[in-house]
Amino acid sequence: MTVTDKADGSLGIIYRDGANLSVATRGSFASDQARHATEVLRSRYPGFVPPDGLTVLVEIVYPENRIVLDYAGLDDLILLGAVEIATGRTFGPAAVPNWTGPVVDSFAYATLAEALAAPPREGREGLVVHFAGTDQRVKIKYADYVRLHRLVTGLSARTVWEVLVSGGDLDALTEPLPDELHAWVADVATALTDKVDALAAAVEAEFAAIVAGLPEGWGRREFAARAVRSEHRGALFLRLDDKDYRPGLWQLVRPAADTPTGTQVSEE
Repeated sequence: MTVTDKADGSLGIIYRDGANLSVATRGSFASDQARHATEVLRSRYPGFVPPDGLTVLVEIVYPENRIVLDYAGLDDLILLGAVEIATGRTFGPAAVPNWTGPVVDSFAYATLAEALAAPPREGREGLVVHFAGTDQRVKIKYADYVRLHRLVTGLSARTVWEVLVSGGDLDALTEPLPDELHAWVADVATALTDKVDALAAAVEAEFAAIVAGLPEGWGRREFAARAVRSEHRGALFLRLDDKDYRPGLWQLVRPAADTPTGTQVSEE
């Protein structure tokens, strides 16, 4: 088992780009972090060559990319480890012995229990425990970091909802966030979308039932007599006029402004 520091930046993936090396971030070859990291790699480590068969992983840290922790002006790439290209197996920083830049700190905890019992380190995010012979990892996040992260990023279910309602890009929202929050954002987005889809299905079912029960030659008046009693009456009239009623449904599922990360979106 190995235990390393949990760095607070953006994951960088070093790859061969023609005759040069470049750095990508999660899901992007051209994010601000990727471009900055590529410039650092080429200017500061021009002679670096990744070990054969490995894709090298680094943490991208620079002042403009600060998430929560203050690295006192550090602008660099911190070696995290590597992934074996043929198998996908992951390794710690010892697999990249020719890296001359900063390397993530390692600790001599022998068991997960020891790592969990270790006192929090001031100004740090937490620890990553990698179990020997596997690709299983456990991230231990310090309570102070979690609290500060919430304050700094302002991330909440409402934030995710606002991106979805405006047709924005969730990838742009999650790009600068720590890896463990990507899944949370995806879960919230799925829950909100599912709720809207369920409401839309209810509107369609009720619309069909009303129309099926109307007399031949019915008009808006007859429709209104039945639709006005429904909790979905606004959407039903928009449906009758062939207008988009889903924006109104999105307003119905709007989360409370203070629904924080780590909280599931209510299904009520």
